[in-house]
Amino acid sequence: MDYEKNVLADGGNFICCIAAKDMVVTITSKFMMNPKNRLTLIKEYIIPAVK
Repeated sequence: MDYEKNVLADGGNFICCIAAKDMVVTITSKFMMNPKNRLTLIKEYIIPAVK
C-alpha cells in the first residue's frame, strides 16, 4: 500500500493520506516526548478495519 503523504508534527500529531483507499487519517494528541510510531497503528488497526 502506498502511503503517499505523511506529516508528523510536534508531540505525535500525525496526518496520513492513502490514495488507494481514498482515505485520510489524522491523529491528534497532547504534547509528548518520543511518541510511538503512528504509522504502525494505521497499518495494523485502522486500514484493516475499513477494508
